[in-house]
Amino acid sequence: MTAPISFVDAHERKHGPDPAHVYRDAKGDKWFEFTCDFKDGDETFAFSIWARDMADAERRLALLCQTAVVQGQIYAIVPA
Repeated sequence: MTAPISFVDAHERKHGPDPAHVYRDAKGDKWFEFTCDFKDGDETFAFSIWARDMADAERRLALLCQTAVVQGQIYAIVPA
């Protein structure tokens, strides 16, 4: 019996992340989008953060847990 194929792993090895989930900052550093989720009772919620790699994403999530505050409700986003 052959091992199961992970289409996500195969795509990543061949192509890397889709361009919409990667950017380079002004210094030329490459940033990637990572998903995070959390549970509230029986519900699971998700959001994304940008980081340079998995270790950076985990560090930034830990900082969120320690320092994040709610600033207010968003009513609209006005394009620049």
